[in-house]
Amino acid sequence: KNSSPFVKFLFALFCLVLGYTIFALIGIIFSITFFGTSFESIANSLNHPDAGNVQVLKFLQGCFSIGMFIFPPIMIAWFLHGKIGEYLKLNKKIQLNGLLLAIMLILFSMPLINFLVLINQNIHFPESLKGVEELFKKMESSAQNTTDAFLAASTYKNYLANMLVIALIPALGEEFLFRGTFQRLFHEWFKNIHFA
Repeated sequence: KNSSPFVKFLFALFCLVLGYTIFALIGIIFSITFFGTSFESIANSLNHPDAGNVQVLKFLQGCFSIGMFIFPPIMIAWFLHGKIGEYLKLNKKIQLNGLLLAIMLILFSMPLINFLVLINQNIHFPESLKGVEELFKKMESSAQNTTDAFLAASTYKNYLANMLVIALIPALGEEFLFRGTFQRLFHEWFKNIHFA
């Protein structure tokens, strides 16, 4: 609690690595135990997702997200402040005008996002970097295949799992980690809210 901001920042990074490692191991062990899969099968599933292994991937994604975005901020808040809800500002009320502004910002930014996607799809590297361009396109295609496999929700249960793993855990977790933890640490460290 009384350490310098730099030491607190290093502790936060340690919590990130520790949380991700612990929950990745938990995810792998549970996948092997409950889904009857092997370590090699898990590694292969990460590279080639399909309908047969998507449940394992969703479970692993949930574990990775909790280990990276939920567990570390809770641990950091506990050690640095003692009151988790207060440190992560979970006790603040939602302001209606802020919520409406956020919704409007999302809606009005969609055309810009689509325009940037179009630009990205039409970027071509020079001939000397053709191999790099092909590698990037292959990686993007693989990521799209994973996204398509995750989003193929044919049942209500799959839809709820998608909402939890793809939307809820990462959205809340990123706010806990970046706004609730790192922004606070940077503000304490540099004494400048704008820089933080």
